[in-house]
Amino acid sequence: MRQKLVIKKLFKNKSFIVTVSILLTFVLLLGVVIYRQRASAIELTTSASVMIYGAKGDGITDDTAAIQKAVNSVNFVYFPGGIYKVSYPITLRSNVRVHGASASSTHIKQAFNTSDSNKSSEENIFVVRGNYPNFITNVTVDNFTFDGIAGTDSIIGTALDVIDGRNIVFSGNTVNNMNLFSSGVHYPINVWDGTSDPARTAGLTNDLQLNYNISVINNTGAITTKSPNRGLAIGIKYSRTVQVSNNRLTNYNEGLTWWGGDANPSRGGKVGNPRWVKNLTIKNNNVKNTWAGIWGSMGDGILVDSNYVERCDDVCLDAEGSNNVTFSNNQAKNAGYAVLATWHFSNNVNFVKNTVTQDGSYYKGDKGRNLYSHSNDTNLVGNINIKLESNSLNYTGADGIGYVTKSASRTFKANLNYLKNVVFKFDQNNSCGFLLTSNTFDLTKNIGNESVIYADKVWPDGASAICNAVVQNNQIKSSVNQSSALAGIDISATGYNTTTDNTISGNSIAGFAKSIHIYGNSGNIGIIEKFHILNNKVSGRIVDNSPKGRSVNDFSGNVDFSGKIITPVVQ
Repeated sequence: MRQKLVIKKLFKNKSFIVTVSILLTFVLLLGVVIYRQRASAIELTTSASVMIYGAKGDGITDDTAAIQKAVNSVNFVYFPGGIYKVSYPITLRSNVRVHGASASSTHIKQAFNTSDSNKSSEENIFVVRGNYPNFITNVTVDNFTFDGIAGTDSIIGTALDVIDGRNIVFSGNTVNNMNLFSSGVHYPINVWDGTSDPARTAGLTNDLQLNYNISVINNTGAITTKSPNRGLAIGIKYSRTVQVSNNRLTNYNEGLTWWGGDANPSRGGKVGNPRWVKNLTIKNNNVKNTWAGIWGSMGDGILVDSNYVERCDDVCLDAEGSNNVTFSNNQAKNAGYAVLATWHFSNNVNFVKNTVTQDGSYYKGDKGRNLYSHSNDTNLVGNINIKLESNSLNYTGADGIGYVTKSASRTFKANLNYLKNVVFKFDQNNSCGFLLTSNTFDLTKNIGNESVIYADKVWPDGASAICNAVVQNNQIKSSVNQSSALAGIDISATGYNTTTDNTISGNSIAGFAKSIHIYGNSGNIGIIEKFHILNNKVSGRIVDNSPKGRSVNDFSGNVDFSGKIITPVVQ
């Protein structure tokens, strides 16, 4: 009872109440401070400055060990402005982001032993090293400048090299005298190295073995001195679901490349081989002064859109052994071999709404005049369903003209293209199955010894194949009078096992004394070629030069520009 009275008296004492309140407030504040300190300690396990781990960033100290310690310890490694020397690759684990203060202020500098004979494996700056099925995941490298070693050495290293990675981002970086990014798999691969894999498929068996979800965006890369074999700026190898966009690349041997196997039949490439790069988007990149601009081998589901590519020693935009590829809305200019190209066993490749120019400054013989070319190392029909649609193809050189050329292929289509001083030259054997419709040919110079649309030896590629030339509704206009020996359209058919059934109809041809020339003559006495020459409007003669009895032809509805019926000249 006495204790209760004492307690009541205490609580009636105002000084006591104030004292207790102060003590409670102190305890509460102390608890908050302790909580915040513990929270800060927890945060330091997930993010930290690289300086905490001993990096100096002074451009003199070797920071390799300190950086490696940092990325091993925390998930977010911040690099303040400075120059960080690296002498050996930094290995990144899963769930790591390395982030520079800005690309202009945060430099990582190569400091490799250039006399080391094994340096090719040591010159990369950051590396991801998974091993299927144990992928390295969720890695970001952003906001750095990577400074390589200037010179002409063919081995220059890569800023971020990935093997068996998923959810990888390389963004906002500037790269000097180094490659930017490369992905690959841990299997023994043979990109250009000739190792023992006849199918060039890296030993892969399913899509789950591929690198996945890669973004290479908003980067700039340049080589100071361009030289052969120096640099593959961005190499996407054995990967799926990839975005490469808004990058600027200059002076590399190769700009942007995908590689899902080797398409070349002389090195094991086959129609049925798997394509191990899938769902790749290459968009809004600027690529200049390379050997090859944007190209790839053995991919499937590739979109190359709205890029600018200029001055390519070989090709600017090229698909080799790849399926379901679209090149659209690109600007491409000047190539030593061809601005646009397809090679080997490609299926469903579309060139749509591209602006393509050759100005004659990158000649390698006549090939330096090619606006588009399809080629094979063998004469097998490999490319199927190739389409040129709504492109602008312009040859601006002071001398000569530009070409669209192709070798053995099936179902080649060209429609709605505008071609200025450019002709179709299909002069290789097995020029099989093409459809040329509604194209406009604008000729402002003498085209020499070429016809505007020329196809030699149209014939089937097999005993049961249907292989026809269809040339419809094209406009051919020359503002200068061309040689009387040339023709606006010149088609020869030489099917051996199967008759070709060719159509030339609805075309308008002006400026040619010989507007249409045909020739049918199978080497098989039992095969008679067919031509349907219908409803064309022409300025000159229509000439049938087939040997007697070797072709059956239908000439009707052909008129000159005054409406007068044109009678074919049979020679």
